[in-house]
Formats: sequence, structure tokens, C-alpha cells
Amino acid sequence: MFLPLPLLLPFVSLAHAALVEHYWNITYVNGADPSQLQPRRVIGVNGTWPPPPVTVTQNDTLLIHVTNGLDVGTALHSHGIFFNGSAFYDGAVSSYPPGGSLTYNIPTDLQSGTYWIHGHYLGQYVDGLRTPFIIQPINGSSYKYDEEFTIVLSDWYNSERPVLLKKFLSIYNPRGAEPIPTAPLLYVFPNNTFSVDSPNGRSIMDGSAVSNQAIIRFEKGKTYRLRVINTSALAMFYFGIVGHQMRVIELDGTETQQYNATMFPLSVAQRISVLVTARNDSEVDQVDFPMMANMNPAMFDKVPDALQLNVTARVTYSATSNNTLESPTIFDPDYPPFEELDIIPLEVQAMDYASVAHRLDASFATFDNGVNRAACTTYVTARVPSLVTALTMPSNDSFITKTVGSATYSIIYGAQTHAITLDYMNNVEITIYNWDAGLHPFHVRLLQHRPRGISINLRIKNYDATAGIPMVEGQANPTRRDTVMVPPGGSVSIRFRADNPGVWLLHCHIEWHLESGLAAVMIEAPAQAQANYAMPQQMLDHCTQQKIPTSGNVVGKTSTTDFRGQPWGPFPQTHILGWTPKAKGALAGTVLAALAGLISIVWYSANALGEEEVTELHRKKFEEKLKKRASAGGAGGAGRAGAVEWLKNKFSRQG
Repeated sequence: MFLPLPLLLPFVSLAHAALVEHYWNITYVNGADPSQLQPRRVIGVNGTWPPPPVTVTQNDTLLIHVTNGLDVGTALHSHGIFFNGSAFYDGAVSSYPPGGSLTYNIPTDLQSGTYWIHGHYLGQYVDGLRTPFIIQPINGSSYKYDEEFTIVLSDWYNSERPVLLKKFLSIYNPRGAEPIPTAPLLYVFPNNTFSVDSPNGRSIMDGSAVSNQAIIRFEKGKTYRLRVINTSALAMFYFGIVGHQMRVIELDGTETQQYNATMFPLSVAQRISVLVTARNDSEVDQVDFPMMANMNPAMFDKVPDALQLNVTARVTYSATSNNTLESPTIFDPDYPPFEELDIIPLEVQAMDYASVAHRLDASFATFDNGVNRAACTTYVTARVPSLVTALTMPSNDSFITKTVGSATYSIIYGAQTHAITLDYMNNVEITIYNWDAGLHPFHVRLLQHRPRGISINLRIKNYDATAGIPMVEGQANPTRRDTVMVPPGGSVSIRFRADNPGVWLLHCHIEWHLESGLAAVMIEAPAQAQANYAMPQQMLDHCTQQKIPTSGNVVGKTSTTDFRGQPWGPFPQTHILGWTPKAKGALAGTVLAALAGLISIVWYSANALGEEEVTELHRKKFEEKLKKRASAGGAGGAGRAGAVEWLKNKFSRQG
């Protein structure tokens, strides 16, 4: 008896599945200097930096056993992974204390592609807790290539994140200028592997094979896959290779039809795979070619003179790489257009019509505590993790399943979490309006539900973010990715189906903007989440250790009205012209003092003495002075009387 091939395929996949385990002790590592400008402390794994990249095959069971060796809490987020039925492993809604441990069971069955793992607590990825994560497809890539390189782009800060954040969220930074990185970085993992004990591993730590000293070797005629990941806190890059054409085949884990590009932009947290076919001509024997990663200066409030915006690795066809290097190009605001909405996914998914729509407005303002914050959402972390609230509040009460229109019920997650509740299987549209002058890469975990369409409105005049072109309905196979750049004065509309119950953070992936509150939390189908899974006991124990309630609303109470003790403030300034009463009083006092001085000057100028009046005033003063001396008596009294008479005659003649 023979089974049909379709019935055999599931067993073939199971036969390929493997158990992949990693044991990570997250620790501080001293002396990292990839920029070769200043050694500093970073956060690494097992006493080394950078953390080892992770590679698995689709359907593998991936377990990462993590111990927190830091003196503060920590958590890991696998960026772009669906976590369908296991939202608690997403890493954005919970942490574990120093000395705590957690085993992450990361699903690999629903997707393949290029992702990354990074710290999602206290912005720890800024200090180095970040690494590539590659899921190879079970049946091989749709495109043939000979080898692959994982290329990590990043901005680098000589100061640690807590120091930078203190300066950023300060009354002395009312404009909200983000910390400017010290340098850009580019380093390479051949076939997404390296050993910290190998020359390549050590050279990343000390910078001797990073950025301008990184080398990639091509062989004539071979085709290479380059997986490029932007792991920055702020910087946006443009990437390209002089003398070589690239063919895009993946956006953020979604395989695509080939799209030709000479340069492409990559915002924070975005990933792109390209194919590059090595040249086969004689010129490559004589010269090497710059692999360029140029930071976009528009992301920075100002560009310091000492900041080098571009880094250039070396692509060589020589065994010695002693050839002359072609001249690289610096950042050019007129790069050839890269139309990501023209990139077509290989797997066809038609757009759904929206049954419910929500909006998020991105802007910044100085708040009542004098600190510049995100003015649209002002996200402040809830005392009780929102996932705990979603899984433990009574599901038989109607409030738990209401949508965003019922603000009374969303408030159970905290007044400042900007919670939006979504009904199960709704077709949802979220539009992000950018009222700010800067670019904002939004990580939409909701796109882990396989997005049904993205519409990006660019270059809106007068920064009217609502004046864009509406989404084109009925697209047969629209672009899909999990991190989208919202242009200044423009908007992005995203469609998805709410088929993944849980709690998902929607936020700007510029770390400084997340810290200032540019985020919202999506509460998706909480009743279905309660029916399908519960928080692991290990995580509940972590909450108890940190004195965090393990059930209830934002403050741990089974109530829809009692939120006493929840995070409260800061708040937008609601005073006239944004001035507090104290500031207005100080301004009024200053204005009154200035007016009094001005009136005095005007009065004095209007009553100026004439020449005769001035002469008479001087004569009287001299007479009074001499009379006082004469009245004192003595031998010189008569002489003084004569002097008085002489002065009278003198002034009378002048008069």
C-alpha cells in the first residue's frame, strides 16, 4: 500500500525536525571596542561579545535557556516571530530579575527567513544584546545561491544606554534631540556562524574586522545571498556594493519576487536579503569593491564634525585582498528610488476589506515635567503586565471583549498604555499618522498575523498627515513586512486579520522614541487567549520575586473602576500656549518690570531740562556749597564770601 505524496509530506517535515538548544548567561563584558575609538562595557552572552548568531531549520524545536547574570532585569525578544499561542515568549511584556532564568521555546514552524534576537528590557540591545536569527526553509530557498553572508549594521555609542537616556529624558533637552551615535558599524557572519574563539569572533570584539576592515571574499561566477539586518538604536542606512547589481528576494522574513536595486534603504529593525552574482571579468583581479553602508543624516538632530557617516567593507576576488579599492560613494539624498510597495511577495495573499479601523498619531511635545515625550500616546509601562491582565481578568464579563471604542474597558490595562482591544478574527486597519518632522520605523507585531496590505503615503505637503492617498482596495498580493517607515508629514495604513490572540506592543523601533512613550499595546481577543493558554509558572514566579501582581487589572485588582496606584503622569501641558501657572507668573513679573523701566525712560526723555535750566541748577548747587563753607567761619570766611559774590557775577553774565 502506498500513501499519496501530499499525505507523506508532513512526515517528511517531521523527519527533518531537530532539537536545537542554546545556553545563554547574559552578562556584562568589558573592553569591547568595535569602533576602535574607545573600549567600553557591553552586554553579551557567556562572557563574550557579540552574542552568537542563531540558525535553525524550519520545524526545528528551538530552546534558548537564559540565565540573567546582570544586576538588573532582562528579557529577550525574537523580532518578527509569530508566537501564535505563546505570546508570553515575545519578550516585550515581561522580564525576569537578576539571577532569574527562563527557557524560551521559539516556534519555527510557521515561517522562515531573516530575523534577529535582541534585549527588550531597559533598551539593553543598545548596549550590545542583539544577534541575527535565521530560519532556513524546510524545503530550501526558492532561489538558488552558492553561499550566504549575514551582514549586521548598527550604530555604536561610546556611552552606555542609562547615561544616554538620562540626558535624553531631561529638562535640559526640551526639544527631544536624540543621542547621536559615535560611529556606524558593519560586521559579517559567513553563513551566519562564528565562534568567539575564532579569529573572526575576536576581531569583531576588538574592531579589527569591523566596518572599514571587514572583508568578504567572492569567487567569479558564484551567486551569494546577503542577509542585511539593521540592529541600530537610531540610524537608518543605505546599502550597496560598487560595481555590482543586487536583486532583492526577501523583506522582513517574506520571500519576494526579484527586484533590482543598486542601493536600498534599511531602517531600524528592518531586514533585506539580496542576491549578488559575482563578476567574471578581468577587472576584478586588479581592484576590490566597496560594500557601503551610509547613515542617513536626516535621522540626526545635528551631525557632529567627528561623526563618520559611512562605513565601507571590502569585497575582494583576491586571496590576499591587497588590490586597490574602488572609490566609495558617500550618502546621496538623490539615490535611485527604492519602491518597496512594488516588491511582490512570492506567496500570494489577497488584501481583506477592513471591518474595523484604528489610528495612532505620532508627535512630540514638552510635558508638564519639562521633559520632551511622545505626545500622542505617552506610553508608560503598566505595573501589571498587560498580558497578565488579559489572561486573568474575568472573560465572561462583556468589558473584556470590547473594542477600542469602549475606552471604559480598555482602561483596565492602564490609563497610559494606550490599550486598543481587538475582537477575534476582525479584519483590522491601523493608520499611523506622523505629525513629526522625523522618520519613524514602526514595528507592528500585528504583522505577525500575516499582514493583508500596507499603504504608505509619502511626501505630504505642509505636513498634513491626513491628506494622503487612501489605501488601494482589493490588492491581489500587496507588500508585506513587519517594520514600516512612516514618513514625516505622511502616514502608513496596515491591514491584518486579528487571528493571533495575545498582547502585542506597537511601537517606534527608534529606542529613544520608545523610551519617550511612542507606543501602544494591542489587546487581541483576550477571551480566546484565556481559552488557549496561560502564563508559565516560571514567569509568574518572576513576577512574584519582583513584587508584581500575577492577576487583575493594571494594579492587580479584579475591578473595572479601581485603578488606585497605577502609573500617573507625566501629562501634556494643557495651559494656554503651553505655559504652566508658575511660568506665566514669572513671565508677567518680567513684563511688568520691563514696562516700568520703559515708562521711566519715556517720562525722563519727555521732561528733559533746557540749557538755561541746567545752568541755573548748577549755579544754585555751587552757591549752596560755598555758603556751607562760609558758615563754618574761620580766617578764610571773608574770602569765601567774596568768592560767592564772584560766582554770582559770573553766572549772571553767562545768563
